Amino acid sequence: GSWHIGVSKNTKNAEAAARFVKFLTTDPRVAKAAFKDHGYLVPNVELFSFTDEEMEAMGYPADAFRLLEYELTNTAVSRPQTPGYLEWEDILSGALEDIRNGADPEDTLKNAEYRLQRLLNRYTR
Repeated sequence: GSWHIGVSKNTKNAEAAARFVKFLTTDPRVAKAAFKDHGYLVPNVELFSFTDEEMEAMGYPADAFRLLEYELTNTAVSRPQTPGYLEWEDILSGALEDIRNGADPEDTLKNAEYRLQRLLNRYTR
């Protein structure tokens, strides 16, 4: 998923903060509210408990949601859980967007490579 929630190592209330993070990331009520109120598709199977009528009432075609449900259940693959992936994704996405908007591909990719190497060096020391 794309949620980034953590607990600072400097917090004075680590246990309470950890419980709150667990609540935000696993409680079915949060998942359903995030989807219903904001359209956020969070990784929680409770979203599939919406009826077709509820989906239609929220403005989502039920057949499209059921297709999404099938894809998430049967064919989806999680993002890599490797250090530096988010940095890699951000830098590469930005570089591709720049190229799409007319930037020189060779220069743009060389710059992205340089930036990635600097960022990823943090994980190899």
